[in-house]
Amino acid sequence: MPAHALSKEIKQNVRRDHQAYAEKTASKAQEATNQGNTKGVFNAIRRLAKNAQTTIVPTRDKEGKPITSIEGQIH
Repeated sequence: MPAHALSKEIKQNVRRDHQAYAEKTASKAQEATNQGNTKGVFNAIRRLAKNAQTTIVPTRDKEGKPITSIEGQIH
């Protein structure tokens, strides 16, 4: 099997496993909601959010231009 085909198969398996994990965690959150278990709900949400990518928003000056220097962002 060529390397690119193996890499593609691995990526597909990772996506499938991640989707299954997310669905399982979401169903646990739903069960906790139905039982009135708020701690269980928030634990499940925290586990799901832990895998989320955070976005970095640049700091902007008064004119709306992004500030790229660290010193400028501090001020």
